[in-house]
Amino acid sequence: MSEIRGLTEQILETLVEQTRDDAPTLADLAARIEPTAGELINAWASANRDAAEGQAIEGVLAPDRLRDWVVSLRQRNLSQYFSLAVEWTRDLIVLALPYDRAVSLLREYQRRAIPFLMRVYPAGPELETALNAFDDLFEATVALIGAVYVESFQENILVDARAQVLGQVFGGATHALNNLLAVVLGRMTVLIERTRIAEERAELLDIQEAVAEGAQMVRRLQEFTRNDRVIQPVAVDANLLLRDAAEITRFIWRDQAETAGVVIDVVKDFADVPPVLARPAALREIFVIMIANAIKALPQGGLITLRTERQDDRVFASVIHRDLALEPPRATTTTPSFASNRLALSAAAKIAAEFGGALTSESTPERGTLLTLSLPLAHGGMKEKPTMTTQPADVLFIDNEPAVRDAFTRLLALYGHRVTTAESGEKGVAAFQAGKFDVVFTDLGMPGMSGWEVARAIKKISPAAHVVLVTGWPIDLSAQKSKETGVDRVVTKPLDMPQVLSLLDDAVAMRGRT
Repeated sequence: MSEIRGLTEQILETLVEQTRDDAPTLADLAARIEPTAGELINAWASANRDAAEGQAIEGVLAPDRLRDWVVSLRQRNLSQYFSLAVEWTRDLIVLALPYDRAVSLLREYQRRAIPFLMRVYPAGPELETALNAFDDLFEATVALIGAVYVESFQENILVDARAQVLGQVFGGATHALNNLLAVVLGRMTVLIERTRIAEERAELLDIQEAVAEGAQMVRRLQEFTRNDRVIQPVAVDANLLLRDAAEITRFIWRDQAETAGVVIDVVKDFADVPPVLARPAALREIFVIMIANAIKALPQGGLITLRTERQDDRVFASVIHRDLALEPPRATTTTPSFASNRLALSAAAKIAAEFGGALTSESTPERGTLLTLSLPLAHGGMKEKPTMTTQPADVLFIDNEPAVRDAFTRLLALYGHRVTTAESGEKGVAAFQAGKFDVVFTDLGMPGMSGWEVARAIKKISPAAHVVLVTGWPIDLSAQKSKETGVDRVVTKPLDMPQVLSLLDDAVAMRGRT
């Protein structure tokens, strides 16, 4: 077994500690599933063939490797399990399998193993505990895969992979932070509405603004670390995504730089540009790579200017950096073959080309170094948001956190809505049966009965019920998934009140048509 060092070793040690409480459950799971290992290897070999797309990756999952994984879990040797996962990942890297396909392959392993777990465990709490431990294990493995890819390639080609590693390892922390911010924002809004003294109200508004900014940062990080499930380009706001990228990298160009005694100023020079045609998460990633390149080129500090402008049927988004302490660069070039951070920028250029974008670099003594992304206009633009006209509604809110329930109730009461709360999925379903509601809000992660299960149960009672899933996790809800789960909408914590009030308007309007 090869020695593990650096970032991978640090992440591995962290993951061993994080999953230690699941070790007894995983050991029992491994013991039960071991007799079916032959069937499982066949299922996973099929997953390899589906993921191969012409690449010879089937050999990376030999029967001996699966056996070693199962044995290490049965022996509660999580360190050995994760070390084996590192070796598996390195084999995929040798075969040039891209990072996102490696993660997709692991997810496919997870999906195909679920029926085996359900076969060896009877329905009930024991099965739920096993599934939770199994899910924790795979989440940790995804994080480890990211670390291995980061360490195996040049550091600056996988900015996105680094973010995904952090997102997986600290995802639970951001989820908890979302819950906390939801409570604070809810209570703050109530206090502001009740306060009549101007000075005190101004203080509360300042606090509310600071908390809302923190919530927005959490959302930006979650968006950056998630997979881009928008396959076809759509109309997006280039200014908004470039601003997001600046906020995502703020801890580097401001906090880390200041700690090292370096000053990097970031200036935004945005024009009023029309929507562009792009994949949102991909465009945000490109902007992050462009800004990261500029930061790396300013080890002694300097100025970074973020600029947008329209020329004919294109929008140009530029990241301009100049080291104010040194002589300006003498060479002048205009070429997509970049000298600094070449691999990362080449990867960004390739992504941009997929939706009609073009990335170029230019260095001049007068202006410094410019990275410019040219993007096509989205003809037709973006739809205007409808005007919000909040109407009273009967709302059922299900959440196992008392503080969240209380904040939500107080907040909606300010707008005249009638709110009934329930502390669990089971009690929520019972309350729905006993009452009449325009809309049901249910938290996703609750003990005993998850939000998905609540939605399905409510739709069995009333197929026309409007069910909204509330979660701190970024979730895409396709039409097919909506049909399968019974969830009509997803809103993220902390709650965006204009979005919630608009949603309630829609629900009341639907009531009027039935």
